Amino acid sequence: MKVLTEGTPLTNAEAHTFLLKKQSASQRSGREPPANVTKISLQTLEYFTLTTPATTTPSTTKALTKTLLQDFKLDLDETLAVLNHHPSRAVDLEPLVPDFAERFGDERKAELLRVLAGFWGVVNGNENGDANANGNGHVIRDVEMDGVDEVGDGGPVGGGARGR
Repeated sequence: MKVLTEGTPLTNAEAHTFLLKKQSASQRSGREPPANVTKISLQTLEYFTLTTPATTTPSTTKALTKTLLQDFKLDLDETLAVLNHHPSRAVDLEPLVPDFAERFGDERKAELLRVLAGFWGVVNGNENGDANANGNGHVIRDVEMDGVDEVGDGGPVGGGARGR
């Protein structure tokens, strides 16, 4: 197994970029990975496409990471959680940042939310004013998730009670 990075976990956006490059290299080489690897990679790419704001780029991720670590004094785990979950409200930040209410006053919370909205282009919980955005600022894209397990449907992931 190849180690992707040493010492620093990947954000969802970085993992998405890695998988896209791996998929492209696989197509160029003509060597197809095993079917189960291909299926998992495609499903993961589809998930990242659905959950990563369109404005997320390596440069915005790097800049936001620096801002969260230095200006807001979040630790690496908290920063990674914020980068992966894209909170747009204070209530969304509370489970991601331990003792959020005690560590940040109302003004500081509002400032953090303004910074996050600025990086992700979220205006009133809606990315770039798109009418198809959900309440968390993610644009809802029409992507098929073939074979992805619904809770308890007995699909290939999780294996519920039905279909046995």
